This record gives sequence, C-alpha cells and structure tokens, in this order.
Amino acid sequence: MVLEFPRVPAVKLFEGGCKTGKTQKLALEVAALLDQGVSAEDILVVVAQPEAVEPTRRLLAFSSQGASQFVGVRTARELAMSVLATPEACAATGRKPRQLARYEESFLMEDMKVSGLRPKRIAELTGFFYRSWTELADFEEGWLIYKEEEENHAQLKRLLGLYGAYIEPEISNMAFRFLSECPAELAKAQFKYVFADDYQMLSRASQYLVCALAGEKLFAAGNPLACVQVFDSFPYAKGIDELKAQVPQADVVMLSESHLPTDTAAAVGSLSELAAEHPDFEGMEIPVTMANGTQVDGGFEIIETATPAEECERVIEWVQARLSEGLSPEDVAVVVPNKTWELNVLVRLLDRGVAASSVGTRGNIGGDVRFEKSCLPAQTACLLTLAADPGDEPSLRAWCGFGDELTCRSAFTEVYTCMESVGLSMDEALAVLSRSLQGGDLPEGVAPVVYGNEMRKAADRYELLQEHLEHLRPLEGYMLKSATTKLVCGPAASVGSTIDDLFSEDMFDESAAAMLKNAHANMFYPATHPIPYVKVVTRERVIGMNPKAVVFMGMVNGLSPKHAYFDRTKTSPEQARKMLAGDARIYMAALAKGMQRAAMTYFTTARGTDAERQGLRVERFYAQDGERHARLSKSLVLNCIKGEDIPEVYF
Repeated sequence: MVLEFPRVPAVKLFEGGCKTGKTQKLALEVAALLDQGVSAEDILVVVAQPEAVEPTRRLLAFSSQGASQFVGVRTARELAMSVLATPEACAATGRKPRQLARYEESFLMEDMKVSGLRPKRIAELTGFFYRSWTELADFEEGWLIYKEEEENHAQLKRLLGLYGAYIEPEISNMAFRFLSECPAELAKAQFKYVFADDYQMLSRASQYLVCALAGEKLFAAGNPLACVQVFDSFPYAKGIDELKAQVPQADVVMLSESHLPTDTAAAVGSLSELAAEHPDFEGMEIPVTMANGTQVDGGFEIIETATPAEECERVIEWVQARLSEGLSPEDVAVVVPNKTWELNVLVRLLDRGVAASSVGTRGNIGGDVRFEKSCLPAQTACLLTLAADPGDEPSLRAWCGFGDELTCRSAFTEVYTCMESVGLSMDEALAVLSRSLQGGDLPEGVAPVVYGNEMRKAADRYELLQEHLEHLRPLEGYMLKSATTKLVCGPAASVGSTIDDLFSEDMFDESAAAMLKNAHANMFYPATHPIPYVKVVTRERVIGMNPKAVVFMGMVNGLSPKHAYFDRTKTSPEQARKMLAGDARIYMAALAKGMQRAAMTYFTTARGTDAERQGLRVERFYAQDGERHARLSKSLVLNCIKGEDIPEVYF
C-alpha cells in the first residue's frame, strides 16, 4: 500500500512560539463555528496528552458557553482506538480495541526471544519497528531490507495478533491504515471540523489520522520547536512543514507576541535558540518566542541553594508566597527531575501544611515479572482483568508466566502453535494442553507437548486461575478489588496505592466489567482534573497542564542534562549537543507554563553517596565533619538562560 497524504479540503494553521496564544485562537475558532450554527457534534478537538483535556475544556467554556459540554475533546490515541473499536475494524484487524500495559509488554518481549537473537539486538529491532510504525514507513514496499528485520517484524506482528491487542506505537498507524483501506468507514468516522492543538507533539501517524478525519476543514496549532514526547511515541516536528507543503493553499497565521512576563519570555527565548541547534530542525522555519512579553516585575528567578534540603525549604517558601499572593493551589506546580523526587517533595510539602498532590502515573504498572514478589501490583491488575474477561489473551499470557525466570516462553510457543493449527482461543489452548499433561487426548492436528516442565508450570498457574475466578465470580466493586488483592498478596500483604489509583471511588460498587473499563481509562488516558492541590509533577507532564506559577527543582548537571552527557565513553560530542538541545526543548515548553511566575532552583553540594546514587555530575569530592561531600554545578540549561558560555570541555 502506497502512503498518500490525506485529502484535506481546507487548513488553517496557527504557528508561533511558546505562549503566543495558539490554543486560544483555536478556542475562538470553535466558538465562531458554534455561533454560526454549526452543530457541536460536527466538531472534534484533538489534544496532545490527557493532561491537556480538562484545561482545553475550560478554555472552550470560557470562549463559548456550552462548548465544553458538547464539543468532544480527545487525545489522538483515544481517537485512533475509537476507530479500531468499531465492529468493522475488529473484523478487519482480528484484534480487540485493547492496549498492552507495561507488564504485558514485558511478556511480549520475552516471547520475541525465541528467535535466538541477543536481547539487545531484539530491543534495537523493536525500537526501529516502533518508530517506523509511527512514521508510517511500513506503508512503502521494501522498508525492511534485511531478512533478520523481515523475520522479526513478522514475528512481532504475529504475536500481537495472537494477543489480540495493540502496542502503543502502532495504534494510530493501524487506525489510519484501516480508514485508508475502507473509504466507506472513513466517511462514517469523519467530522466536518477537526481542531488539533500541539500538532507537533503528535506522531506522524496521528497527524495523518487527524487530517483524514477532517471532512471540511482542519484547524491546527503548533510550534515545531516545542516537539516533546509527552504521550505519543516519536512526535513528528516536521509534520507542520509537511502539512504546509501538502496543502499549499493553507491559511497560515504566524503569531509572535509572547504573553509571558518579560523576563520569563526572555528565558524561554534563550532556550528556544539552544533547542533550535538540534539537527532535527536544520532547514526548518522555526518561530522563536520573542522576549517582548507582558511587563511584570520578577516573573522569573533563578535560586541558588547550598544543599538539597535547603533547596526544598526554599521551594516550599516560594510556593507559600504564591499562595499568599492569592493564587489557588491548583494554579501552582512544582516540577521535579524524577519520580523519587516527586515523592520526597510531596511528603515535605504536606508536612508543612501545603495542600499538595502528585498526579499519579500513567498506569505504568511494572516490576520484574520473572519474580513473583516483585510484581504483585501487576498480578493484581492481571487478575482483576481476568475477573472481568476470563478469555483476555494478554492477561492469560501474563498470568501463566508470572514468577518463572523464563516466563514460560517455550511453553507458550506450543500454545501459539496449538491456537494457529486448530483455531483455538488462548483460553481453549491452555485448557487442552493442561488436560493433555494429565493424560487427556489432544485434538487432531495438535502436536504432543515438548516442553513438559515449562508447560506444567503454565498449566498449574492456569488451574490456580480457574480456582481464583470461581471465588471472584459473585463479587463486585470494593469486595472484588479487596478479594483479588488478598488472593495475589496474601491476607496481610498490600500493593499500596498502585491499584487504588486505577479506580475511581465511585466505581467500587460496580461490576467487574465496569471496573475494568474505568481502570483501563485511568491506565491509558488519565486526565488531570482541577483539584485544590499544588501539583508535584515531572517536567513532561506539566506541559499539558495550565498552571500560573511553576518552580523547577534540581537544576544541576547530572539531572539535566543527564550524567551520560558528560561521559565521552557513552556519548560523542555530537550526541551531547543533541541531548542538550533536547533538554532545552523540554524546559522551553515547560517553563512557558509560568504565565505569572516561574523559578528554577539548584544546589551546589550534596553528600557523596547521594550524588553517586543519583548520577550527579561531581566537580570534586571533599571531606567535611568526617563525611564525604560532593561539589556540584548548576545545569548547563541555566548557563544558557543566563547568557553564560557553556565550557568547551562539556563538548
């Protein structure tokens, strides 16, 4: 199948730097259409990540009364999955509208190892396949050159077909492929007017899908320089230029006036210039945020502290000062370098009486699936899924492989062969092979079990599952979740808040199927609703939010840029420049969220063991009061903001 750019009758594109009013322009266009009598059902608004859904709805409500209530606001992935959920798409693909969770992806990768390739090589190949899917390279013949690539790609697609589910990088690809092959289904799926915000943060497949679904006109807003991976894998910055090239008659509106405080706009502008040095932007027309923001004194500051503890105190004081100025807690965000910092900062804020909350994870339930005790949350989520759908293939595969060092992958090679040779479901194949180990007859066409020991482990887990499901069948809501946790962890054990985060409190009296639907929504499309708490988030997640004051912690070398940036055995000078430009791009987009106030903090010393454990860039070690300490330096990102030269030694 040859890749063709979707036919888009008309395009209006708002392009500009950070905080130049692009999203607001889209909202006003939606309001204008509604005022003209266009039905809200004919309008779709696509955002780059779940965190942007609620702020976009509020902006629509402000622009046009009732717009947020009736106009659909979705992520591109939700849109793609809604296409794949139609009966026609399910019949064409042979899969359910179901995305694999992180722990289920672990089993997929284990099943890929039967090819005999080194795990590192398999990871390289799958990464290549994923990026190729998001960029629609698989639409062209000959995109796979070597036999090794062809064989492993075929195996990966085969396994996904047997799982009956999708992995994230292929969702938009598959949806666009289905609509391209079925014009009648495309006509049914289209909206008259489609609005795409942060167009550059979508993958190329998502961009093509959005364009295909625009029946009469596409309204898009974007800044290629703010291309950050926030939700879609492999966002496609060149998509904006591609859109303008494919639709020459597009109405392009360039926006240049920043709505940030002057000094914040200047900092964002400095980061924009550094970000533009990335090779991805060579030859592209890049709109840089101008340092001509609104005149507000003290909009941005850089705070130096001596130790991490002192930094945390200064951040708490900064947050309290913003609250005392009249900002609501939900208008303040504390941006931390990683999840470990998120928990520590959250605890300290709560101890000081600040109403704070982390926004949770994106349902990335992980753990090492080879060891039973290290993946209890994953097993609990798996059993809850099977309580709602006992035939769910990814969950059956996971449940039978938990706790085995090889995840029973050889046994499942036989299960897959049985499924394909006789046409059985995974549940039926497991039941047949389990009975055969007890002396039962095999159906015609099914070979005798070869990997008896592994098959016995899988069969024992399958039989245990049937006992658990019999116990869980009459239960619902909170009783179901509690019983599932006890079956997996034992009466005294707990999986903490990991599982609780997947369920809304008002869902605890619902059926297993309703709870599963809610859990999957929280796992794969977790929107952030306005709550009266200061948000503690990582830098990528704040990009989709709409706070008024933002403070960034841990701006030291080793955290940003990462320690690998300074290690020439791992990173070449060219790669280092790319890393620094990539960090500048992320901070540029995140810093622009400080519409009223913004700050960045760093510390200059830390205990030697803490510095080594966190991978900080140590300038030198020294002894003080009988302890080993490390001297640190502020992030090179701050050098750029302050207009200081970056030492050549770092390149």
